[in-house]
Amino acid sequence: MAPVSIVSRTCGILVLFILQVQATKNFTVEPWIVSFEVESKSCVDIRCKYLLSVNGGEFLGHYSLRLTSSEGARGNNCDTIYPNYELREIETSQWLTKVEIFIPKVYEKLYFCLRHTEQKNTPVGGKWIHQGGDLFLHPDFDGRSSLHGANRNNNTYE
Repeated sequence: MAPVSIVSRTCGILVLFILQVQATKNFTVEPWIVSFEVESKSCVDIRCKYLLSVNGGEFLGHYSLRLTSSEGARGNNCDTIYPNYELREIETSQWLTKVEIFIPKVYEKLYFCLRHTEQKNTPVGGKWIHQGGDLFLHPDFDGRSSLHGANRNNNTYE
């Protein structure tokens, strides 16, 4: 018969393992954009083309990225999605997505929203989560400033 200390240790390890599996199963991670960099920007007449490097986690490519003209707090729902833009994914890795965004040359800020789904591996459904007032594109302003002024890194402007 095994000593009591070995049985207690084994039971403790099993309980810990079961708790970790259960906690991981119920744990949901919301998508976040940590920062983005405007690699290039060009405007022709009334349309602008951005090439962005977007750093963050829990989102993949352009399918889970949207723009809104409504300012909001980070983590709030995006109620209205801006209708007049086009996204094209260039490259996606674990923490970085390069994307081209074609937008009209407007005189307002366009903020980022990411899709958050409660279920794993579902291509539809979910809600759109606002990425905050510090992460935005402003075609009119960005055009008058240098590209370095358009780099946004969560409350830090380079």
